[in-house]
Amino acid sequence: MYEENNVIDLDKFNLNRKSLIKSMADNMEYSSVEHPQIGIFWYDSDKQELFGVNKTDAEDVSFVHGYDGDIKQYKYLHKDIWAKEFRRNKDSRFVGDYTQIPRGRVCEYKDKGFVVYVGDWIDNYPEAKSEILFEFNLPETTTFVKDIHWNLGHGWSDELI
Repeated sequence: MYEENNVIDLDKFNLNRKSLIKSMADNMEYSSVEHPQIGIFWYDSDKQELFGVNKTDAEDVSFVHGYDGDIKQYKYLHKDIWAKEFRRNKDSRFVGDYTQIPRGRVCEYKDKGFVVYVGDWIDNYPEAKSEILFEFNLPETTTFVKDIHWNLGHGWSDELI
């Protein structure tokens, strides 16, 4: 038998070493490179960390035509993730109004690149920018845009402002 102590000799197992190495090389980009991602997050200013991060690889999402250009956007809303995490009851930060905690959304535009939407809160926590860039594997050229929707206390109730 060609097996000893649960170790199999590759040559005796009839595998082509060159084929195996080529296959591994073809997949290296997936194992060692993190792709930019889109999604949503909250920022815990006390711990200076992101939490409630929900994201997906941007390359796995198609551009759709939006009012300000073709955009890739994460499909879930903050309010829905907050409600789910509140019911799950595993993180004590998911209590109260989801709009009272700094939050944001990462999108990709076909003509503008990656954009992080945040509220005015970002001015008080500039260190959050590097956390966001790191967590979502975003390039340094990513644009941060402040918008009233992501200000503390704002959300869907003020859609028509």
